[in-house]
Amino acid sequence: MSQCLEKYYGKKVIILIDEYDVPLENAFTENFYNEMVGFIRSLFESAFKTNGSLEFAVITGCLRISKESIFTGLNNLKIISILDEKYAEYFGFTPTEVRELCDYYGLPHKYDAIQEWYNGYIFGNTNVYNPWSVIQFIDDLGENENWFPRSYWANTSSNTVVRKLIDMADDGYDIYSSYGIKEAKNLDYQTMNWHFMMQYLPMSLPGNFMGMMF
Repeated sequence: MSQCLEKYYGKKVIILIDEYDVPLENAFTENFYNEMVGFIRSLFESAFKTNGSLEFAVITGCLRISKESIFTGLNNLKIISILDEKYAEYFGFTPTEVRELCDYYGLPHKYDAIQEWYNGYIFGNTNVYNPWSVIQFIDDLGENENWFPRSYWANTSSNTVVRKLIDMADDGYDIYSSYGIKEAKNLDYQTMNWHFMMQYLPMSLPGNFMGMMF
């Protein structure tokens, strides 16, 4: 397809892949993970390494890609994670943008409620709001200014892997304690990485746990 597009338009192509790890998650829960890893590895090597028609590509997902075996054949990756400051403000609405939205729609008095409910993501050192939830709440307020906030994001994705990894952990592992964990008994990298990258764990984890993941 890349070759056909280059031939037709006379320029190299840009490939965008969103949520690359969703097929891996489904394969993990349905017990055909190894087969899916093999398929995606072959696909990505063809699309990103030996593709002479490629200008560049952007891949997004929750898993830190450098830790996934499907990328072992690629050596030209620039990884930008939630710990990086570059592009951080583009992963959600900044506080300034949320205030501007509230002012634009005549809802400055609702900013505190939005901050309490939808402010909680940190990329690099940048604090951002969940854009989908903010937009949905402001839209509902347009019909009823007394509308109570709700968890709009709750049913937009699957948390199957998170639940399964928690079930696999032993009794010494309590993700909901003060720092997201209580003890590190038999705590593996995969479990910690999933929870941290999806921000089930806070950015303020103690240094010894951060060292386990990065």
